[in-house]
Parts: sequence; C-alpha cells; structure tokens
Amino acid sequence: MRLMRRLWNRSTAIQSGEMVLEGGEPPPAHPQNLVRALRLRNALLVAGLCILGVLAICQALKMNDFTKRITGNEWSGWVGYREADSPNFNDRPEFTIVDCIVLHSTAQHSLGATVQVFEDPNSHVSAHFVVGKDGTVVQMVPLTKRAWHAGTSRLDGVDGVNDYSIGIEMSNLDNGRDPYPLSQYKAVAEIIRRCRKHYYIPDNRIVSHAEIALPPGRKDDPLGFNIPKLIKLADSKS
Repeated sequence: MRLMRRLWNRSTAIQSGEMVLEGGEPPPAHPQNLVRALRLRNALLVAGLCILGVLAICQALKMNDFTKRITGNEWSGWVGYREADSPNFNDRPEFTIVDCIVLHSTAQHSLGATVQVFEDPNSHVSAHFVVGKDGTVVQMVPLTKRAWHAGTSRLDGVDGVNDYSIGIEMSNLDNGRDPYPLSQYKAVAEIIRRCRKHYYIPDNRIVSHAEIALPPGRKDDPLGFNIPKLIKLADSKS
C-alpha cells in the first residue's frame, strides 16, 4: 500500500507539473510525461479496485466450505449441537455463498416426531436444525450441505433458495395460536450466532418460509412467529 501511495503521488506530481528535478528546476514539459502519468494513475486505480474486490469476496466467503478447501482446512459443517443425521440432503452447487436463513414451523407436536420424519429417506425432506419448544436443538444436516426444506422458492430474484440457505424448523402446530416460548426464540437466536461465525448472514436475509415459497401463498409458516423479535435477540448476544 505504501508503494502504491508513492506511485500515486508521483503520478499526480507529474500530471500537475509540481515534480522538480534535483537542482530545483521543474522537468521540461513533455506530453509523454502526462501520458505516462495518466497511465500509471489508471493502473493504480484498477489495482486498488481489484484489491477491494478480492477483500469483499473473501469477506462474503469467510469460513465457507470453498474457502476451507482452498486453505486446506476442511470444515465439517457441524456447530456443536446434538447430531441426528438425515439422509435427505445433497451437495450445494460449487462456489455457492451461503447468506440466508429460512425459518419454518414443523406443524407437529414434538421435536422427536420431526426428527423421525427427517431421518426417513422416503420423506425427501430435511432441515439443518430442529428446535423444540424447550430450546433443545438437533442438527440434522451439516451446514456445508444442501438440506431439502424450502422447495420451489425464490429470494430477492434468485431461485432455488435451498442452494444458498440454512433451514431451521421450530416445533409448532403452525395454526397461529400455538405459542413460541422465549426458550425457543433464544435457541434459534443462538443458532444464528453460531452460523454467523461461518457465514455472512445479514438481518434482512433471515426470512420465513412463507416469504420465499413459490407460488406465493403455497406456504404460511411459521405462523405467529415474530422475526423482528428473533433478530433483536440474535443481535444482542444475550
């Protein structure tokens, strides 16, 4: 960066005519000096933009499985919860940037019932996490893999939300009356914090299944869940 700054100052001095020779005299005016200075300045601008672009990409891919592969430090995709492997997943498309969390309700009475469904290879459904009303969390699919939770879907104009999202299922009857206890909110908030240690997931990319499902109206879950409340808990680290 210091070298680039010196070269930039040099190009500016040449262009403005402020550069002087050792004897204190300005260099003789020559059109080629200006051309060279402009070329140098443009090259520095391009180099700087390239560096910024690389840094932005690295930030977006931070802790991603792609980054892990190129650094030789493969990450398993598990984040410290009880594991109950689901067979219902596949690889994410290559170079996928995971940047979204989709919230679901199970429409079932218990965490155990949902885990059984996700463990059944004939169900063809899964999510990365299942969260019980008491805050118990079971991870079903490693985050590096593509769980089958969103179905036909689109977010911000990009189809196939399963490709780039993390799915969280919450035990709830999804009738608009069954409550989500604070313990469940706190558990989901903690999942979000753990996921954010590996992926850049902004608040506006924490969405409901209803928001992304196609055609619109195909899904309504999680009915009665307060996403702004969840985001506040996740951001507060409490």
